[in-house]
Amino acid sequence: MHIDEETRTAIHHYLGRGITDRLFVVMPVNEDVESYFMFDRLRGQPDFAPQDLDVASYALRSLGWLNRQIHLSYGQLMADAPLTPTERGVLKHMLAGSAEKNIAEAMGQSPHTTHQYVKTLFRKFNVRSRAELTALWLGHS
Repeated sequence: MHIDEETRTAIHHYLGRGITDRLFVVMPVNEDVESYFMFDRLRGQPDFAPQDLDVASYALRSLGWLNRQIHLSYGQLMADAPLTPTERGVLKHMLAGSAEKNIAEAMGQSPHTTHQYVKTLFRKFNVRSRAELTALWLGHS
């Protein structure tokens, strides 16, 4: 039997680490993004059975909302560009309901600078108000 180089490399990689079986669960976050979860069984453990996939899928289902929030917090799902650390900080305060003046104080910025960040966030998320941003964040848009 002929084993190609790619297969030989995979065998070496996985079996060399004691991995004898692998289970993947793919979770859609939105129509453009998926998250992958992988579980390995090591030498001496039984292979995964079909019901193991069902259990893993059910257990991970509750992570869907959290996964979406993590992606959103970095601007990866809806923003036109990834968020900077400062933008993420402003966004966190905005979603907590803080006024721009309070955000500026908390972040050591001038109110004008904070307002510029708010405008940038609205532009990146393609919204016109905090209400639209919150609706997007909650998955209602």
